[in-house]
Amino acid sequence: GLGFRFQVPFPINVILSEDALTNYNRIFNFLVQIHYTRHSLEHISIPSALYHGARKQDSPHHPVCQFILLLRSRMLYAANNLINYVFTRLDIMWQELMEGLEECMDVNGARQLHMDKINAMLTCCILSKQSQQVKVAVDQLLDTCLELRKKSEAFVTKALSMRPQER
Repeated sequence: GLGFRFQVPFPINVILSEDALTNYNRIFNFLVQIHYTRHSLEHISIPSALYHGARKQDSPHHPVCQFILLLRSRMLYAANNLINYVFTRLDIMWQELMEGLEECMDVNGARQLHMDKINAMLTCCILSKQSQQVKVAVDQLLDTCLELRKKSEAFVTKALSMRPQER
């Protein structure tokens, strides 16, 4: 997957360890995945040439166009809520980490606080071991959203290839 790799110099590597960087990459990949899904849903459309013909009740494309747009709307609602939830929680955790680091008396306390916050972030992004069942369900939802994009594009391509009188 997509991620960042760099050599962390001493003494920063005491807190920002290889494990921490791996976990940040897991979080980053999850965020990219949900943003890509939202972007894909936002770009599902019915071209006006097809949509105007499909608005007629007797058009064979009318129910399909309505279904695609309704499903897109509901999936986009779910994706937006997931993004809003995750980013709100991550922002709060980051602020707590910054405030906690200012109060730390030693490196061990800072390292422990950092690891605790990373674990909380992993749980928030449903990447912890305890949330695997939820992660499977969210992955299926995101995959279904991407499948809707593929299927709607195929439908539009096929419908537009028909002669206008067939639409």
